[in-house]
This record gives sequence, C-alpha cells and structure tokens, in this order.
Amino acid sequence: MEHFPWRAAALSGVGLGIATLSAGLVAPVIWALTGLVYWTWKRFHTGLKWPQLLFIVMIAAVSAGWYYAWLGWRGGLAGLRIQPYASAGNSFSLHWLAMVACFPVLAFALTWLQTARTRSIYLAQPAENRDMSWWMWAMFWTGLLVLSVMRAPLESASLLHLPLAYLAAVQVHRVVEGRLRLRPWNHALLLILGIGGGLMLALLPLAGKYHPELLPTCFRPDADWHIAEMAYGILYMIFTAVGAALVAKKRAQEGLMLLLFGGMLLITLAAVSFGDKVQLAPQGTAVETKK
Repeated sequence: MEHFPWRAAALSGVGLGIATLSAGLVAPVIWALTGLVYWTWKRFHTGLKWPQLLFIVMIAAVSAGWYYAWLGWRGGLAGLRIQPYASAGNSFSLHWLAMVACFPVLAFALTWLQTARTRSIYLAQPAENRDMSWWMWAMFWTGLLVLSVMRAPLESASLLHLPLAYLAAVQVHRVVEGRLRLRPWNHALLLILGIGGGLMLALLPLAGKYHPELLPTCFRPDADWHIAEMAYGILYMIFTAVGAALVAKKRAQEGLMLLLFGGMLLITLAAVSFGDKVQLAPQGTAVETKK
C-alpha cells in the first residue's frame, strides 16, 4: 500500500462513482466510514497518500457528477431530490437477521472467531492478504451498521456479501490445505443453517398450495404452486448433510464442493422456478425528479 498505483486509484474512483449512481449517497458514506474505521484500526496509517485519495474522490465525482448535473439541468435544482433509500418501515435488526441466510458463507466466516487471536505459522498470511482481511472486516461491520441505521431495504444487503464471501474464502482455503481444523460447533452450525434453510425452501410450495396466507407478502396469492417444487429444499438438506459429513470425515475438498456448488445450483434452479410467483414492488431510483 505504500506505493498505491494511480491506475488502481482511478479504477477505485470509477467504482465509487458507479456505486453512487446505483445506490445513491449511501455508497460514498459507507466508503468514507470504512476508510475511517480502517485508518483508526491501523493506528492512523493506511499507506495511502493524500493526493491519491483526492484523485479517487475527483474520479468518483466525474463518474457520478455528470448524471446529477444533468438531472439538475432538466428539472432545476429545486426539482432534484436525492433519496439513497426509502426505509419502508424496516427494523434495525433486519439486516442482522438476514445474515443467517448467507449459507454456507456465514458459517465459515464465523471461524475467524477461533483464529483471530491464534498465532501460528499455519494461519499466517502475506502482508497484502492480511491488509485485505482488515479492509473486508471494516467494510462488513461499517456497511451492516449503516444499512441498519438507515433501515435500508433487504436487497441492499448484497453490498455485504462481498466482504463476507472474501473472509469465508480465506478460511475455506485454510481448511482445504489442512491449516485449519473445524471444531464441533462449526459442523453443528453448518447443519443447522443448511438444513434450516432447506426446510424453509421445501415448505414454501406446501404453504403456497394449501395455505397461501402463510406466504411472505412478496409472493402472489394467486400463484400456481406444485408439490414437486419441494424437491429443491429436500435436495438442499441432503446436500448439506452429506457435505458436512464429508468435511467432518477429513474429506474437506469433496464436502466443500458439495456444499458450495450443490447449494448454488439448487438455489439458482429454485429462483428460476419461483420467479414467476413473485410480485414486484414498484422500484424507485437513487435519484428522482419531480414530474
């Protein structure tokens, strides 16, 4: 980080500008707070020079500013309303509870609890990877708190998937190489989260066919459900149980392949099958103009 390349700074600025266009002002807020947390965490040193930081802000302003300027020119500054998100009455705990659905990423990310204070050559990381882990932790906790305080919609939680996935991938790599041994509570958490998610997935078609009033409001009450669609959840539970058993039997690579790719395939197929049963709410934008 001491010789932060200007090309990387330019790409960072473009990424921040695109994030601002898609998410509104919450994007630069999370970016700034994440940097502040990391800066404090590392005892007021990041290796990033002030000219490079200003260059990132300038590129981001150019990438996103033209759109704000165009909207202001079309409707006048009085007609420009910037709304990062509408709270929609969400509770503060919504995004915290939604993390439970991040299976099996959450289960592996939580293994950091047992390695955070462990000093071992088997868990050592290169300096670049160690710094990246610090950044990901800062981004995850900052984003989680900001989205919770803003009562942001649940779909905005996808921003937290990036740092959570990176932290889980580091631990998965350690498990595959035999440098990290999962404890009984790790295996239990895999089973609880996976089987619980599969059970909910299997019960959706059952509830939709016989008790539509029990379904979440995002589903259409007149949707056509089939009992055969329970197979997605049943297979998900089977894949979870077999994958967790393989990991416990020291066959980590086969177990992780089944957990990760099997779950990804089944969730994708379920999303395609259930997609026509979802009623979409009117979507707003980060920047709205009065008509």
